[in-house]
Amino acid sequence: MRSIAFVLLISSISAVFAQPSAKWTVLGKEYAVDTLKHCQVGPGTTLTILDLTGADRQRVFFTTTDLANPIVQIKTICGNNNLKTNLTIPQMIENNDDKANEYFAGVNADLFSANGPIGTTVVDSEIFKTARSTTDWYSVGADTGKNLHFGQFYTTFRLTSTTTGQMSVKSVNTPRESNDFVIYTDKYGASTGTKSSGVEVAAVAVDGGLSAHGTSKFRITGLPQSNAGNMTIPSGGIVLSANASWYMEPLQKLQIGDIVEITPTFTLNGKVVDQITEMSGGCPMILQDGKILDTDKLLDHLSYRRPRTAIGTDQSGSKMILMVVDGDKFNAGISDGVTSKELAGMMIMAGCNDALNFDGGGSSTIYSEALGTLNRPSDGNLRKVRNGWFLTAPKTTDGNIASIAFADYSKKLNVNDSFRPVVYGYNGDGYLVNADIAGYRLSCTPGNGVEISDNTVSFKATGNYRLEAAFGSEKASMTVVVGDNAGASAIKEGALSIRSIGSNVEITMPYDSDVRIFNSLGVCLATEKCDVGTTILPTSGLTPGLYLIATEREIKKILIK
Repeated sequence: MRSIAFVLLISSISAVFAQPSAKWTVLGKEYAVDTLKHCQVGPGTTLTILDLTGADRQRVFFTTTDLANPIVQIKTICGNNNLKTNLTIPQMIENNDDKANEYFAGVNADLFSANGPIGTTVVDSEIFKTARSTTDWYSVGADTGKNLHFGQFYTTFRLTSTTTGQMSVKSVNTPRESNDFVIYTDKYGASTGTKSSGVEVAAVAVDGGLSAHGTSKFRITGLPQSNAGNMTIPSGGIVLSANASWYMEPLQKLQIGDIVEITPTFTLNGKVVDQITEMSGGCPMILQDGKILDTDKLLDHLSYRRPRTAIGTDQSGSKMILMVVDGDKFNAGISDGVTSKELAGMMIMAGCNDALNFDGGGSSTIYSEALGTLNRPSDGNLRKVRNGWFLTAPKTTDGNIASIAFADYSKKLNVNDSFRPVVYGYNGDGYLVNADIAGYRLSCTPGNGVEISDNTVSFKATGNYRLEAAFGSEKASMTVVVGDNAGASAIKEGALSIRSIGSNVEITMPYDSDVRIFNSLGVCLATEKCDVGTTILPTSGLTPGLYLIATEREIKKILIK
């Protein structure tokens, strides 16, 4: 007999089930839908978690935000406020020097390379990078009115000074090519990394960084250098770098103290888009005007089922949806992952008219400051990525609870199962200020055959029950469906013996096999290779309730008390 200490990778979401099921149709395939979670996660924003069951199985996470809510803002974060640092989504929030706002929801954003996100990147109205048109990359930009613009932006820059006259800059913070003119800012790194050719000249900001709207002024701080390359970028400043004669000659005339003015223009489908405050790249567009786009061959992985992340808006543009679908081996048996077309179909079902694909695979992450990481990133842990797209609101000091809601949308249990509901508390602006209220009062209808003690309820008979929580004058309700050996149809009988003994589970194995333990949500909490014989699994770290023990041949359920 041996004892195994399991490392539990427990999801922060509660084990919940929908009753009755709804239906989703994606690319002609029909799925039964179990709503695992549907709650407010911040001002003007709901979080929905679904299990889709059909020819394949998918777990879908998405937020829906009313952009008309006056306190909701869209913000992006790029690394550690630069282009070349990778951080997890929670680390981005922790490292971001924004003490005024709460980042109540967010997802990973653009695909990235060693030089930064691939697409045009704007953070808090400052241009971090522009994508070259040769990349055929897409972006989503938010303007000051919280309108979202999707597509392939064409960005131009007009540089003027009394010394040089007017010139056109080709890009910002991209490796310099032949016959090129690039602006390097301190977001790129300590130096330009250019070869020893061309002309470079440094300048510092007069009125802030390189703004995405309006004109930015910079003061020349050193004489132009020719055929040196790799110039140091001043902190808070820029380097003008060119290697074509028609750019080099004017730059060589600049003197210390000269002022240069830089004005960007963002054009989308031939129209100028003004007042961009945030922008992140992605590829490709997967949904446009309500139509699923043919994206299979645009990138090499889009026709494969993988974890994926997307951003979209409804037809009015007033609702924004952020979606993650889990997948890969780490989520086997829970979520198969989706192709880009399937992702587009799911965005339609979530209410989108237009949608853009963000980075996927192990990068796919959806996060809430109040609830933590909501999905199961397929690396088995949080991947460090280059940038993220977030929903924010001003930090609040109002902890008064104005409304409550059950954390669980609904619940399925067996006779004699026990359940302690978690209740959320919200202030008057919709902030989730308490993710586990203590001292609420719990009641149940009907009450026959129901025992409630210390807000833990157990059911002695099958049926549909209505739980109600009360906290002060605020009330919330949810449905509990109690069955006799619920889910038994999925359990095969055999020689496998499983017994709950105190704080342990004893498993007697008639064959060698990997053994997995799942919670009632279907989340695999741990895996261990077990040989023929008896194995003891400690369960003291598990919340009491129904669990599944699965070998390579069969599944059995166990009630842990």
